[in-house]
Amino acid sequence: MALVERLCQIPSDDPGGEPNARHIALNPFCEAMFSLLGGYHTVTEVKAFYAMTVEDEAEFDTLVGRVTAHADDYHRDRAVHRIRSILTFWEQGDVPSYMSAAEIRAQLNAI
Repeated sequence: MALVERLCQIPSDDPGGEPNARHIALNPFCEAMFSLLGGYHTVTEVKAFYAMTVEDEAEFDTLVGRVTAHADDYHRDRAVHRIRSILTFWEQGDVPSYMSAAEIRAQLNAI
């Protein structure tokens, strides 16, 4: 299970595991992204806080890279708001192109 599955509350494939035991809540995750942009926390601290696996870290690094690739704070902030929008549409559950982990990944990769 990678970061997108954790953000989207997709149950673990482990039949003995608890569903969503490693879930990452949307709003605190976005606040962690803003905290990174403000210099209040490091990438390493956020990864440790969410006990990210290697797979989680790879997706997180890509996501952080997409956000920080923007040249100014305004566009970086907009990118984090876009992440929040994508995940909010997922939570809503009935928005076309936001229904599966693959679709969420595609939306996040377009940031």
